[in-house]
Amino acid sequence: MSFHFDTIIITNTCDKDAHIRITLFYTDKPPIQNIEVTVEAQRVRCLRTNEEKDFGKHTAAFEEQYAIMLESDVPVVALYGRAEPRKVAFYTENGFSCD
Repeated sequence: MSFHFDTIIITNTCDKDAHIRITLFYTDKPPIQNIEVTVEAQRVRCLRTNEEKDFGKHTAAFEEQYAIMLESDVPVVALYGRAEPRKVAFYTENGFSCD
């Protein structure tokens, strides 16, 4: 069985909800901007980039090259993970924040 998914795991340790704005950047088309999600106070939310319930009509296709920018009104921690059917079964990437 072949499967894949990319996940953004957003942790909000603050005492108020985090309002997140997501931008998707692609190699061969204009960016998709203003995808909005909320992560409740002191909660975690996992978003799969290939799930319409998380990204609406902007889901990522398998092997599509893209990058993600998150903007939040409170500090959050974000982790990106990928599970795929090729030899690399799962890996994560660290992000960074700029003030």
